[in-house]
Formats: sequence, C-alpha cells, structure tokens
Amino acid sequence: MSLSTVIHKENSGVEIKRTSSAQRDEENIIRKRLRINSIATVVSSVNKDDVDRGHQINTHIAARKLELLPNEILYLIVSHLHVSHIVQAFHGLNQRFNSIVFQSIRNFKISNYVSRVWLLDYMSRIADAIVNMSLGVDSLSHAFPCENFYRNLTSMVLRHARFAVEFNVENDGAFATAVTCLNTLTQCGLTAECFRQSNLRNNGIVLKSDDQSYTILRAQPCLAIKRLGILHCSEQDLVDLCGLVPNLTSLRVGVLEGSSNVSFQNGLFDVVSRFGSLTRLHLGTSAIGGIHIDVIEWLIRCYQSSLEQVTLVISSADPFLDGYHLQKILEPCQKLKKLSFKFEFDEEDISVDINDLCRQFQSEWWLNALRAPVLILRDHNDHVFIGSIPLYFPVNMIFPTDLNLWRLNKGQLDSSMLRFTDLKSIHFYSNNKQAITFDLLRFIDRVFPSCNQTLTLNYWKFDSPQKLFTQWINSTLTIPTLNRVAFLDMKTYACNGLDAMSLILWLLVVPNVKVLDLESMENADKVILIKTLDQLLSESDRVKSILDRIEKVHIWKSRHETQTRSKRNLYQIISNIFSNANLGNL
Repeated sequence: MSLSTVIHKENSGVEIKRTSSAQRDEENIIRKRLRINSIATVVSSVNKDDVDRGHQINTHIAARKLELLPNEILYLIVSHLHVSHIVQAFHGLNQRFNSIVFQSIRNFKISNYVSRVWLLDYMSRIADAIVNMSLGVDSLSHAFPCENFYRNLTSMVLRHARFAVEFNVENDGAFATAVTCLNTLTQCGLTAECFRQSNLRNNGIVLKSDDQSYTILRAQPCLAIKRLGILHCSEQDLVDLCGLVPNLTSLRVGVLEGSSNVSFQNGLFDVVSRFGSLTRLHLGTSAIGGIHIDVIEWLIRCYQSSLEQVTLVISSADPFLDGYHLQKILEPCQKLKKLSFKFEFDEEDISVDINDLCRQFQSEWWLNALRAPVLILRDHNDHVFIGSIPLYFPVNMIFPTDLNLWRLNKGQLDSSMLRFTDLKSIHFYSNNKQAITFDLLRFIDRVFPSCNQTLTLNYWKFDSPQKLFTQWINSTLTIPTLNRVAFLDMKTYACNGLDAMSLILWLLVVPNVKVLDLESMENADKVILIKTLDQLLSESDRVKSILDRIEKVHIWKSRHETQTRSKRNLYQIISNIFSNANLGNL
C-alpha cells in the first residue's frame, strides 16, 4: 500500500482494510511517518537592515521532515519527551530511529501514568536496550512478564510513597533482586505496608516486633542495595538496617523517629564497621518525639572510616547535641569532606548563653578551613538556631533586625557563605521597634537569594523617612532594591510603624510587589495614611508613577465597613491615589 493511498484514505475517512499482520505493521509505520511529516521546523529569514529600520519582519516557514534533520537535533527533540512517548512515536520506523530510541531509553523511568497495557505492548520490543530502570513498586509485577526479561539491566530504582531504593541487578535476575531488596527492607520493618498492598512474593516472612532484632542477626545480608531514601524510620529500624546492607553507599532518612528502647545487638557494630561502605548520610528529625543521641553517635561511629558527606537536620525540644559533642563524634571521620547541619530547639525551661554556644564551635577543628562557618541565632520567642552556612534547608526562624545579634563562629557577616538558599518566607522582628535601615535591606538581598519571597516585619518605619523621601524627590538618593520580594506581609503585625513616606519608600525597595494589604491597620491610622498619600501625590508626579504600579489594594476587612459617610468620602481619595488598582471591598 502506497503512502499516497493511506493519506487519501485517512483524509477521506475511508476505513483501511487489514488483511494480515504484516500489512497492519506496514500501515502503523506509514501512520507514524504521517505524524512525523506533520512536525516542521520553523526557519525565520530576517533581513538585518529591515530590523534596523524597524520594518515589519517577514517570516518564512519551511517544512522539513524530521528524517532530514541531523541526529544532534533529533536527540535534542526527544530529550524533551517522556521515554514512553519516544518509544510509541518513533520505534519501528527505521533502523536510524530505532537506534535513537534505544540510546534515549538506556535510563528508563516508568512513570505512574504509564499503563499496564502500554507495558505489555511495548516493553518486549525495547527490554534489551534498557540499562538502568526506575519504577514504582506497584508497577513491578506487570513490568516483568517473565523472570529474566531485561538481559542488559544493571541497576534499578524502586519508588514508593515511603521510600526509594537503588540496587544493582544480580545474577539471579532483576525481578528476583527487587523482591530480595524489598524483603530485606521488610525485615527491618520498613516496607511491611508496601507488601500488604502488593501481590509480590516475599518468601512469606512475617515478623513480630519483638522478634525483629533477633531475626536480623540471622538474616542474610542484601549485597545489592547501594542507595536508600526513607521518609520515616524508627531508630530501631535504622540500627537493624545497617546490619543487612553492607554495600549501602548513600542513606537519607527524612524523619528519624524515636524508639522507646533501642537494642544494639552484640557484634552488630563490629560487622557494620568492618564491612560498611557508607559515604553519604542524611538524617532529619522532628521536634515531636525524643531522639537518642547515642543512636546518631553509634551510626556515625559505624561508618567513620568511609563517610565523606554528613547532613544533620535536627529539631528538638532541648539542645541535646552541642558543638563539643558533635566534634567528638565527627572528628574520627578522616575522609569527611562536607558537613552540613541545622539544629533548632526552644529554650523555654533552660537558659542558653549565645556567646557560650558560639565558643563551642571555635576549637581548632571547627575553625579549620575544611569546616563551613557556623551561624548561631536566637529569636524573640527564645527559639535557637545553630547551622552551617550556606544553609540549604527550610528553617522555622524569626530573624532579628539587629545584625549584632547574628553570631558567626568565624568570619564576618558580609561573607558570601552566609546564605539561606531556599527560604521564601522571610520573617524579621525587632524587640525595640528598631527602624529599617538601608544596611538591613542590603543584608536581606544578599543573604536570601530565592525568588518569589514574602517579607514579614513587625515594624515597617524607615529610619528618618522624611529625610529619605526628600532626597528621593530631589534625585539625590540611591535606594537598594529587593527584586526577589513579591509580597509584603503587613497584615501579621497590623502595619505597625507604617506611615505614608515609609510606604512609598517600601514600594521603591520592592518594585515587583503589586498588592497592598492594609486591612489590619487601625482605622484612625488608615485615614491619616490616605490623606498624607493624597497630599504627597499632589506635590510630586514621581509619587504617582510609584502608586500607579499597584494592581490591588485591601483597605477594609469587609464591605459593610465602608458604609459610613466618612469612609464613603474616602473612596474618591483612595481611587485617585491608586488609580490603576482594584480596591477590593471599597
């Protein structure tokens, strides 16, 4: 059947008669080529002289078949597609496209939306090209129609809501290795729920909680597992896990949960420390539930000969780990290259000397150039933060506006290392209504580099706002800008300290803020603010250009608040001040 015949019948809606399997395959290939031919590259022919003269540009669109494109372009195109779409669209067209498909699916990820029907239809055609595979536990059974299906598969990643495990495929096959790995995690109490929800074979092992440690000592180690990430894990499960995965190189525990009585079996430490090869360790805790420091200490001691990167993200009700103790635990790790940590605790029932905390991190070991600087802070709620910088983790901290309260164990506050890289909600507090300074603004801009920030302050007044405003009007003032701030949270502290000149200065500082929320401001202060803004607007056109940028203003909490005559009289003034804004409940 010719290509033109298929085109004619496709366009006319005539059903193509299928008389044989070979003819159906031919028709499928022709249809794929029809789809490919419909994809064109756009080539714009632009005359530079026309551009320079501002003339209208004529764009010529030239259709090019994908088959005429070089491989580099084709690889660029398929890099933007999911592997299942690559296979479905291009496999079977010709030898060249098959080669591109096979090269593109060496690292194959089976997403959750890939159906069982798709796997059964396509996997047999591409199985031998897959070298590394990632899939959900629920997809495991129908991704393996037979035991030795992926002959060239060397590693796999199994994903679940509670964990992700990467392992090497051993001689007994990928499916058997996967079941062995899951069975090992089940013996540690980590995946029992996963097995109950699946139809996988797990050798029928059912453990009682009291028998877990007893069984661990007699279980066969799993040599295949090399990387493991767990959302939640108890201290006992973590200890038992270390005895069963001697080739584990990377371990990440999102939240380590306390166990009432952790059992360290005799001989387990010797086994783990002798054969353990862990190089990366990430441990997190929550403030709920007590964590035993001896578990963290035991774990690091087990792998002190191999650890290269250690990350500790610890929240607790008390400061159970200090700088002296942390140094004692980590100093024997001779291969340690990177240490990142964050400790947060509340000192409600204790008295903590910030200077003493800083001294804990000023030993020769901590001051070594290999160790990152350590920042120590305490907010007005007596919440204490201690962390290495730069900090890459979320932090529940209200920062002091007084920069003298920011303590580093080494270096100065202008260090390029001082950064909270992912923090988007930035909250500052002044105990004594300290006015905003340009130095503080420059500090915020440098220390908080993330985009789409929300800035919260408990006191919004600038230092000498009238002087700064006059200098700006006279074009003699350079104002620092916070271009990454998208929203000012003035509602939390009822716009405390905000006056008309300070508001205009803030709008100059945060040019990307489009919404103002003044609802929480006292009504008397609102009236003063509105009338002062109206006066400033009448005195300078520069003020109008700033206020016209605002797209929405919240003044009153509800519509019925605007029903009094005095407030209705303010409507015309406000609409004149914010001429381009939606005025909410007004």
